[in-house]
Amino acid sequence: MQWHYLSPEARDVIIDWEETSDWCIGWLRMDAAQHPNDAARQAVLTSLMAIQDFRSRWDALVIPPDPNTGRWLIRDVENSCDVTLDMRVWLPAHPEDGILLMGAIIS
Repeated sequence: MQWHYLSPEARDVIIDWEETSDWCIGWLRMDAAQHPNDAARQAVLTSLMAIQDFRSRWDALVIPPDPNTGRWLIRDVENSCDVTLDMRVWLPAHPEDGILLMGAIIS
């Protein structure tokens, strides 16, 4: 998720960046509510709060979208086309290592 907020290329590649940002925040809010005492999850959230774009969107998003509807519209630069990805979130065995976003192309 840090790439989503830190990489200048992210906004060029992710066509619906604002919507996907809201989806990421919605997922994180849901996960934080489900695991309020998990130190590793809190560490991930704390690291993201250090990113200004993330923090401002977190503060602005009062009611997050449904985190189960993770469709992202991505610009495939190499093939000069746009694709829709069905995104899912994976937590590693040690969540303090971060969060992995994985997408499958929807045909």
